[in-house]
Amino acid sequence: MVRKNKDFLQLLHDIWAFGGSNRSFLERYERYAKGERNDLPRDHLYTNLWPLTVALVLGGTFYLCVKAPEWFDSDPHYCDPMHNDKSVPLVRAFHDPVRDRWERLPEGREAPTPRQLYAYYQKVKPELLEDVDIRFLPKVNLTVLNVPKTNAAKPTFPFGIMAG
Repeated sequence: MVRKNKDFLQLLHDIWAFGGSNRSFLERYERYAKGERNDLPRDHLYTNLWPLTVALVLGGTFYLCVKAPEWFDSDPHYCDPMHNDKSVPLVRAFHDPVRDRWERLPEGREAPTPRQLYAYYQKVKPELLEDVDIRFLPKVNLTVLNVPKTNAAKPTFPFGIMAG
């Protein structure tokens, strides 16, 4: 094989010496015979930094997702902060199972009994009770907790009239 390559190289030299302008072809073949490649692009610095680039893109995306609620106008009660937020006060509230929401309790008042709440809704808004399965509602008492003020609605139950 080596002999063939040398013979072919000799032939190419003869063609070139005879007046052919195939110098570039000859140089390409000589590089080919030596096993050299110059048609591949050089290894750039950026190809070695791909793990860092991927990490920066993922980290930047996470940072943007965390900080976006602070940068854009949004309602504070739709966006929970990622830290312990003490700026929203806690209020005492009871869970209204008919409306499925928390309602604030006035100072010094207790939550109505389920019987009082259901009687109130039966009298004032009976259409709300039509959509609810009474079997799954609390029978003994309603849940009372301290919840953020932004999560508790103003009470609709008339504490002065019926809860007395």
